[in-house]
Amino acid sequence: LGARYGLELSGPLSLEGAVGVLTGTRDVVSPARPEGDRVVGEGDVRLTMLDARLRLSATGARTWHGLSPFLAIGGGVAFDQSKASAAESLLDADEVYEFGTKFFATIGPGVRWFATPRFALRTDATFTMWQLESPPGFGDPTLGLVNVAESEWASGLSISATLLFRF
Repeated sequence: LGARYGLELSGPLSLEGAVGVLTGTRDVVSPARPEGDRVVGEGDVRLTMLDARLRLSATGARTWHGLSPFLAIGGGVAFDQSKASAAESLLDADEVYEFGTKFFATIGPGVRWFATPRFALRTDATFTMWQLESPPGFGDPTLGLVNVAESEWASGLSISATLLFRF
């Protein structure tokens, strides 16, 4: 769920800002348990994301049969507003994953279809990347875990559909 505001700059160039909330669940994992039995429960996820994007339209300020394909590139910040789950109380403090605040980068294509000069439908696919850190407890050599990286790049693809109103 989200909201977006765009500002047409000149010709094919636009600037937009977006705020969104992504909800879901994640596995709570204990590195001390045997392999195959490490999931001890689920935790809620409620990411709030704020980002800005530069949008480059293939047709400039015009449309082709009402269509305006574009490419957007940008970045932003995300943070998790969910509370700790009951399953996390089963873990040592250094084994609990905390999302914290993450900076991310986005890129993706999209298209706007103008039904009227004021109303349009927009759909886009957005590829997002951010870096996630492993809890320190996952690096404990006594647990027998090998090659646990301190951090890794994670990515995701989202598809969105938007009803658009132009001022």
